[in-house]
Amino acid sequence: MSRESIEKEPTADVGSSGATADVVSARPAANVGSARPGVGSSEVLVGTKVKGKKVEKGLKEKQKIKLEETKSSNEGEDLKSHVYGTLHSRMSPSSIVQVIEKCSENQLKAIRAIGFGSMEFLKVTQLPLQLGLWLVHHFDANTCSLNISDSEPFCITEEHVHQVLGLPMGGIVIDKNNFSRDKKVIQQWKKQFKSNSLSIKIGELKEFLKEHNSAGLMFKRNFVVLCVSTLMDGKQNVNINYDILTFLSDVDKIKDLNWCKYILDSLMKAKLFWEERQTRSFPGSLLFLMLLYVDQFVIKEVRAKRETPVLKGHNH
Repeated sequence: MSRESIEKEPTADVGSSGATADVVSARPAANVGSARPGVGSSEVLVGTKVKGKKVEKGLKEKQKIKLEETKSSNEGEDLKSHVYGTLHSRMSPSSIVQVIEKCSENQLKAIRAIGFGSMEFLKVTQLPLQLGLWLVHHFDANTCSLNISDSEPFCITEEHVHQVLGLPMGGIVIDKNNFSRDKKVIQQWKKQFKSNSLSIKIGELKEFLKEHNSAGLMFKRNFVVLCVSTLMDGKQNVNINYDILTFLSDVDKIKDLNWCKYILDSLMKAKLFWEERQTRSFPGSLLFLMLLYVDQFVIKEVRAKRETPVLKGHNH
């Protein structure tokens, strides 16, 4: 099977040190709008391996970005707020990668049982926000489409989310009108932590998962909460998205939920929210947008031979 990756110079992921990083984006844009920050021309090096042969493509010149650092109050834990132009993001896939690396076989089986087994293949720890900003500007929240110049509008569907991330596209819609919060489950969840609170930092939940060997019901809930908070629907601060707990009372039904629709709905809401004030952190799934863009626009010639889910072919 073929493997595909975006080759770029190192970037700093959430929680790493360093203030400056080079990022190579996958699409140039001289100006994304008169009222929006200009994005300088950039370069993409797409390394595509097909039967041992690598094909590289270059697009214009690269440019540097800076990472602005903010510190959380969680016992000295550092969390980077990535910045390029006006795009901020407090979401990073690195937390999921680190947790998966520490999982026992029983825990991996538990993750597969709830339909999140594709996360085992996630190796991307860094999000190039130069590309992210460009994609966010070209994502139309009203039509759920990518409007790329010189291309027809690309309508994004739930099936695309499933193909890219490999998450369940079940028949149960994640809608608060169809669920009620189980107070007993919420109390049990809070008791896991010293603060006995819902306001848990992403880093705290990540470390909790790494340090505990349980593969039971609460482990499954915790893993989903981490995935939602870092890959799907983030917050403006460094805390987890505890709202998702409303839908996790019946763990056996997690695999039956429509996570693909949830990600798209969250992405559309995130764009509208961010457009109102572009100094806000972007809370939608940049990882999905980036992988979708590379899959659909950058490496068309090998798509027929690609692995699915698409994230399985990317390791940078």
